[in-house]
Amino acid sequence: LRSQPRPCENHSSFRPFLFPRGAVHRGGDWATCTMPPELGVSNAWLPLTHSAPASLEYIENASAHGALPLWWSKINGLWFYFAAGCSDLLWNVSRTLLARNRCHAALRLEHLACPSCTEQEAAERAGERLLGIGNKYALRELGLVQHRARTWLGLKNVTMGALLAECARGLHGNCSGSTWRPDGTLRLCSCLPPRGHAVGKSAPQWADRTALDAPWRVAGGKRALTLSILAGAAWHDPRIGRLLRKLQLDTLQLWQQPQGGGSLAWTTEVWDVRELHLGAVSAERRIAALPAQHLAERMRRLSGPPWRLGQGTTEICAPSSRFVECLACANSSLEAVCAGVN
Repeated sequence: LRSQPRPCENHSSFRPFLFPRGAVHRGGDWATCTMPPELGVSNAWLPLTHSAPASLEYIENASAHGALPLWWSKINGLWFYFAAGCSDLLWNVSRTLLARNRCHAALRLEHLACPSCTEQEAAERAGERLLGIGNKYALRELGLVQHRARTWLGLKNVTMGALLAECARGLHGNCSGSTWRPDGTLRLCSCLPPRGHAVGKSAPQWADRTALDAPWRVAGGKRALTLSILAGAAWHDPRIGRLLRKLQLDTLQLWQQPQGGGSLAWTTEVWDVRELHLGAVSAERRIAALPAQHLAERMRRLSGPPWRLGQGTTEICAPSSRFVECLACANSSLEAVCAGVN
């Protein structure tokens, strides 16, 4: 057994939203303290699994019922899960930005777009943008966040920017202390030592520990449940997508992104915005139609079992017959996973 399990190994597993039906994902209880080193590196090849176009049906239904503005369905791009251990599709992330979650991404991008702003000013800008959406469902969700902040956390006059900044720190681990460091930078949450183990002492191996030992366990339930609504909301995406393109970034990586609806379960998500203007399905079809030379610049296939990332070789990836439904290479392990074959 390795000391660092991969996301798709079957321990404390759950099925993330739109995850391939033939695979399961480890719960965050089994994540290690340190972030996988391959994340946040521009031009890295990451093992990913597609989370669309089933999303198209969701987006269209949500838009029809007013849960999402109609223009949001046109801002989609390509969404993936980081899936080392069960995916042999390697995707080149090109110019990328790493964030803890959607709140952190919104803050970072506003700061990059306004270099003269402090991080705190960038958070307030992001909060104001969020409140300015005007969609009744968005305002209802944001109102719930504010209500919980007042009643659960005792924050009576907190701004949306301050809540967004607190959310940007993360939902899991040690989130004690003030939101901002003395130098004005964001104080990110850090991992926790195993319960019953002093800092610096030997920690149990991941295969032997319980959820109580998890370094990214939730230490403050009411805080996490309040902010998870904000971190999981799709209302951030139109502004985030536009800023990514304005800043000439191709992908966004969200290391600890919670599932929507207030869930505390998290995965690592990757959003490719190079086809942002095409929306769902059209983006998948465009990728499948790329000439072989250009396709090879975007995706490769990992030879051998998916868990041998970093040990195996790569080869050319020919799109599978159901590529639009699941971005997978022909005759690959991921193709079988997407078909529900274990």
